[in-house]
Formats: sequence, structure tokens, C-alpha cells
Amino acid sequence: MRLLGRSAFVSIVLFSFGIVAGTHLLLLRVLGVARLQRQAVWGRHLRLLCQRLGATYIKLGQVLATRPDLASAPVRKALAALHDRVPPFSYRAVSRIVTAEFGQPPEQLFAEIDPYPVASASVAQVHRGRLRDGEAIALKVRRPGIERTMRSDMTLLTLVTAIIAWLPGLRRYPLRQALGEICGAIEQQLDFCREAANNRVFRQNFEGMADVVFPRLVERFCSERVLCMSFIAGEKINTLRPGSSAQAVVRTGYNAILKMIFIDGFVHADLHPGNMLVVDGNRLAFVDLGLVARVGQRQRSGLLRILAGWIGRDVAGVCAGISAAAFYGQPPADEQRLRATVEQLLERYRDRSLAEIRLAELLQDLVKVARHQWQRLDPTLTMIALAIGVVEGVGRELAPDLSIADAAAPFLGAIQLSNML
Repeated sequence: MRLLGRSAFVSIVLFSFGIVAGTHLLLLRVLGVARLQRQAVWGRHLRLLCQRLGATYIKLGQVLATRPDLASAPVRKALAALHDRVPPFSYRAVSRIVTAEFGQPPEQLFAEIDPYPVASASVAQVHRGRLRDGEAIALKVRRPGIERTMRSDMTLLTLVTAIIAWLPGLRRYPLRQALGEICGAIEQQLDFCREAANNRVFRQNFEGMADVVFPRLVERFCSERVLCMSFIAGEKINTLRPGSSAQAVVRTGYNAILKMIFIDGFVHADLHPGNMLVVDGNRLAFVDLGLVARVGQRQRSGLLRILAGWIGRDVAGVCAGISAAAFYGQPPADEQRLRATVEQLLERYRDRSLAEIRLAELLQDLVKVARHQWQRLDPTLTMIALAIGVVEGVGRELAPDLSIADAAAPFLGAIQLSNML
């Protein structure tokens, strides 16, 4: 019954959306508006649709905003605004959930707890508090009933996608695979035990690196629905002003993301400026660790071959790297087309030095190349491209003289040396 009621509501909203968005886009096309502008309008309509349909679709839009293989840049930019536009739920619900998890209400467990959240997102919201020993904490609480709503919505989306996938002209698109990957990403973020496990891995990987910070877990107050961590007081990285301290933070960010990719194989896959905080003016903190990408040896080797091939203008090397990083090691559907497209890309970048190349732009161009092969695409490559893109985009604003490509050289050299030994 719940699924039927939800289906009726979603159907009505989608019907209204189809009329409004379809009419608007058709009018823009008749008026000759450029394609990128139409895509931006489409993205804004999608964002409003996600907000109207609620938490599942907001999270769906957020995940879609991290997938350059599934959505264009204007659409992703519009959907990225969903990170900051989710209304909070009541403190009464927070108290009820904490009491159910730990046997006592927050007021008895903590010395202080602020009933007003400092952040509210599609899956959870965060309240600031203080332990009995005086330590400031962030208490992250999952939205009440969100797991049931999301699972109902994902069941509905799976049924709809299965039907759409059989329509003529759409069969070659991996719609069910893409939905499965997005639903898997949402499932990861529903269970805070997974986020706690991710937190432990990141803290271990960056142990001894004082300029990179992750929240410290307060283990006795962590469960599937509640996460208690040290409160990190900092400013969003995109609010920093250019200068020497900004250069140091950008350099730290470049080194951190490259270490995640090429050394640890464990990458923060939900990066946006709100999840990167500047602490004490010169340290960089990463928060909201629910979604990660695991980068295996095959993908790392593929990325190395891509970058080495790019530097040496080796078309065959770049193609082999794309196959390893994007196609699960399998050859592409049309090797001649892939080679021709890579040659065109190499020609486009021919007059640029490595330091002048935006690494994220290069990887996203390669994702587009790979997507046109119509094979199953490894989402890890797109997650890496987006993580680099977020850090590099902020870095270009704050410290344009620094290049992530230059920062990558020591990592790549060390990996190549270790492979030779």
C-alpha cells in the first residue's frame, strides 16, 4: 500500500514536471537557444523535481551530480545546489532516535546539545554538542523513516527503468547498470557503520600527516543511525582568500587527493567545497565520509598509462590505459574509433604543457570517449575524475600558479619506480 501511494504521488509530480519542463525546453529550442543553455535549464528543472519528490530524489540528484559519465556539466552544476537546500527535521525526532539507540536522551548522554542543527542534508542532519569532559562534538543523526522511503523509491525506480530500458533507441544505454550504481551509492550512505569504517581507514591512511584532518569518532555513541565525532571548527575551502596560506592549503589538497588515488586506493567520492574545511588557517579537513571509491591496481595502472601516454603523445598507450581504467580491462567496442578520438584529443592538447592542462578536464574528456563505446563503464574512473575536478577547481581559484599535474609527478614517479623493482 505504501508503494502504491508513493507511486501515485511520484506519477502526478512527474506528469506535471513533464508538461512544464517539456514546454519550456521546446520553446527554447524553437527560439534557437544554444545547447549548453538548454542543458542548464534542464538541470534546474531536474533540481526542482528532486526537491519536490523528497529525500531519495535529492540524494539521487546529488549522486548524479558526481557522475560526468551520466550528466553534462551544466546539469551537474545545477544539481550540485541540492547539497545545501534540504530542510531540517525536528529535534524531537533526533531525541527519539538517540534514545532508541543508546537508552537515554541526548540531554543525559551529553553535557550540551544544540537543538538547532548546524547542517541538514538529505540523509541526516548534524547537531553540535559537548561531551562530559568538555570536548566539542558533532552528532550526525539519520532522518527518521528515510530508509523505508528510499527503499520504496528505489524499488519504484528499478521497475520504471526496467520498462524504459526496453524502449526502442534506449536498449543500448546501460540504464539499469547506472541506476544500480546510484542506488548502491545511496545505500552506502544510509548505514553510518560504513561511514564510521571509512573514517577509520582515512585516519589510518593519513596518520602522521598533521596538515590533513579527519573527524575523530566517539565510538561509544556511534551506531547505524547515529554518528558522534569530534567537531571540526573551520571555514569552507571556497571562502578562503587567495594568498600564501591559500597556496599551502591547495598544495595540501592536491597531495591528499593524489595520495588517496595513487597510494591508498581509497578516495573520498562525495567531495564538494562544503566537505572540505580549512582549520587553523593552514590545515585541510575532510568530512562527510559516507561515500568512497576504491581504486584497484588495474585502475591505477590504467591511469598511469593514460598520463604517461599523454606526456609522450603515445596514442596506443592512452587507449590501453582507457581500456584498463574504464572498461574493466576489456577491449573497447570499436578500437579504431577509440584510437581516432584519442588522436583528436591529443591534437587538441598538443600546444599545452603538462602544467597548463587541467587534469580533471583531461580525465572527463576521456570519460566521454569511453562512454561513446557503449560498453559497461567502470564508475571508479568517473568518481576519480570528479574528485580531482573539485579539488583542482578550488585550487585554480585560490592558487592559479599551482598545478595538480605538477603535484602528481612525484606520485607517478614513485609508483613507476616501485613497479620496476
